[in-house]
Amino acid sequence: MIMEARAALTGSRVPLDKLSLLYGNYFDLSAPFVEVTTHWDGTGWLTPVPPGYPEGAWELGQAERRDAALAGGFLTAMLSPERHLADGPFTRGTMEIVAGGDASQVATVSYREYTAFSFTAEGLLVTVVSRHPLPPSPGFDLITDLEPFFEGYARESQEWLRRLYRQRAA
Repeated sequence: MIMEARAALTGSRVPLDKLSLLYGNYFDLSAPFVEVTTHWDGTGWLTPVPPGYPEGAWELGQAERRDAALAGGFLTAMLSPERHLADGPFTRGTMEIVAGGDASQVATVSYREYTAFSFTAEGLLVTVVSRHPLPPSPGFDLITDLEPFFEGYARESQEWLRRLYRQRAA
């Protein structure tokens, strides 16, 4: 969402090498929130990670930075192009997911209250970062109608910009 917000403010283009769908309440830090990103560029996790860090450490750090900025009301900090690496400690585990109706086990990495994992389904690489624990066997299906997500994205973007302008006016 940071890249998209920066593009909205500057009028620059957003490359469609990936698409993140946001589930839950972005602004309520006590509410569940999950970012599911489909990667068409063939990459996945932000790489490379320094030695000793698990894949997903960048994404976990970005989620922590986003939520700290929201909690502190420092929305302009979210516009920084600088990436933030979670510093650990990390907990590795596994969980069952259901992708396209097929159950499978995926490796997870957790940091504080955040959990991240990646999987491949229908030839697509998907990464998931959750603000809070996920339910048992979360399900993921191919989305063919993005209109509800674009409507929700527009609402969230308007709320984000409203808060940013209110912060700048204060």
